[in-house]
Amino acid sequence: MSPTDSPPAQLPSQAQHPTTRKGLLRTALHCDFGADEPFPIVHGRGPFSTFRRRSAPDPLRTLASTVSSVMLSIRAAPGPVTPSGALVHSRTRPFLIIDSGWPTNPHELNVDGTLLLPCAEGRVLSRIELMMPSPRWAGERLLEPFPTNAEPGSLVLSEASVAQGFFANPVHVVAADSKSRIRIVLDDRPATQLVALSPDCVARLSAGDLLGFDVRGFR
Repeated sequence: MSPTDSPPAQLPSQAQHPTTRKGLLRTALHCDFGADEPFPIVHGRGPFSTFRRRSAPDPLRTLASTVSSVMLSIRAAPGPVTPSGALVHSRTRPFLIIDSGWPTNPHELNVDGTLLLPCAEGRVLSRIELMMPSPRWAGERLLEPFPTNAEPGSLVLSEASVAQGFFANPVHVVAADSKSRIRIVLDDRPATQLVALSPDCVARLSAGDLLGFDVRGFR
């Protein structure tokens, strides 16, 4: 190349901050995130609107928050029939509550702020509180019959799940028979194991994961 020749032009993703985190992301993704100038945010409308400048979101921070919100399975296993795990009492006002009438300890699983699962001693599930009013149940969509072949027992929540405490998993409720029978769905996989916590409440499991509950006969 002669002294008068111009050097080849560099792509923006290569020329701008190639060794910074943003520069590396540009190079790796083969795209340009745009100028490093902060972008404006408008407050209000019309002649009285104002502008505030905010830095662009950090792609790595966004990725980290997404990974941390991945759904986790609630682990549980069948246990022997016990008074603390027999969920025989139910009521629906203001929300559906099914319990054994047994004192609970401070351990409680909270699933998306919608389903509370308090435990008795030994991490035995002793209460189900569905904090979703019945008008929000998806009616007339549960076609499977209530499982009457489930083995009687209790449900023992795993130590790791109790330590986790809060799960961001969404909770769905499908109903049948004019909402006299419902299924609380935490995971829509087919159940491979059914545990009758009472004649009217059955826990659904698959490979040690709690999938939800079938409930009927509530008052």
